[in-house]
Amino acid sequence: MRTLRSLEHWLGQRLSLLGPRRRAAHREVRARALGPEALAELGRPAALFDLRGVRLDRDRGRDAHRLVSLFRDAGHVPAFVDRYALVSSLGTTEYKRLLLDEPFALVGGPDELPPGSLVIADHGGVSPTPSVRVLRLHHGPGVVDPRQGLAVPYGPHPLVARRSRLPDEAELLSRRRRWRLFFAGNAKIGSYARSDLGARFGKLSRVEVLTTLTETLPDERRRTIDDAATLAELGRESPFAGFALIDFGSLYVPEDRWLETLADAELFLACPGVRMPTCHNVIEAMSVGTVPLLEHPEHFHPALRDGVNCLAFDGRAGLKRRLAEALELSPETIAELRRGVLTYHREHLTAEGFARKLAAAPDPLTLHVDGHLTPAARP
Repeated sequence: MRTLRSLEHWLGQRLSLLGPRRRAAHREVRARALGPEALAELGRPAALFDLRGVRLDRDRGRDAHRLVSLFRDAGHVPAFVDRYALVSSLGTTEYKRLLLDEPFALVGGPDELPPGSLVIADHGGVSPTPSVRVLRLHHGPGVVDPRQGLAVPYGPHPLVARRSRLPDEAELLSRRRRWRLFFAGNAKIGSYARSDLGARFGKLSRVEVLTTLTETLPDERRRTIDDAATLAELGRESPFAGFALIDFGSLYVPEDRWLETLADAELFLACPGVRMPTCHNVIEAMSVGTVPLLEHPEHFHPALRDGVNCLAFDGRAGLKRRLAEALELSPETIAELRRGVLTYHREHLTAEGFARKLAAAPDPLTLHVDGHLTPAARP
């Protein structure tokens, strides 16, 4: 029965490639793309994505957007092998479509790339040349060996990356913060109460984290922001020295206001996602110098350091202790933590930091797309 279902799934995928929507997307993407000659005229190296699998299409193409954007923001022109399945997916997968708004190219292979270009492949059928470096993609959990591998940093949500402006560090260091501790997101029980986070990762679920907080903090140290007026007023006159919560089911913060909202908090309660500890929001919080309070510092590469660039806890009892400590931190301690967070973000979570690591990494090199699923190797 399982074999039959697998065959039906495979056949359905193949038939969908031939549908009118997929064919129209293929024509659109090819019409908008640069060719090899126009690519050469840009005078910049390319990052060629030679992808035969569909793993990067997960979650509507978030992983593909994250990976391609890293290389684009590091100075490479994104290019794709002119293969029907790959090209048509660029026009039909939600977040991959966002990549079409910046210059990109379609080429036949590595021999059509400018010197100094890179090839990122999810298969072993590409060989490096004197002028082109080949990087292999690895999907799924696995320890990242720094002698032959590099974790691809997790990033902001594609729509946040597209619509929000990131303030400069000087502005973030001097900014007046309105709330001591903050979380915003889906706070309903639903799928966020899944117990497999404990079985797979040994971590509390989002619901367990929020329930523990509610049980620990008195009412006067907790506020729910459920309308625009409260969002504008809470902490405006004097900082609120407690926990502020926005449940997106009641009040949604638009992507173009999200980073600004995160920057109103001193600390961010980094609740886990449904299937894994790391979420886009902890990366977004760190990008504006908001210090993460989290249970999974080891899932960053390199691991975050408690008291240097995060506040870490372990289990319910550890969270309760850390909450009490977090609400009593001195302004000087928080300022030092903020500097540590911004330094870490700059060096390890930006395109520029990734490019520096890539340039110093050995060959051959494997890029671990899902490095955030596995604790970092100990130095």
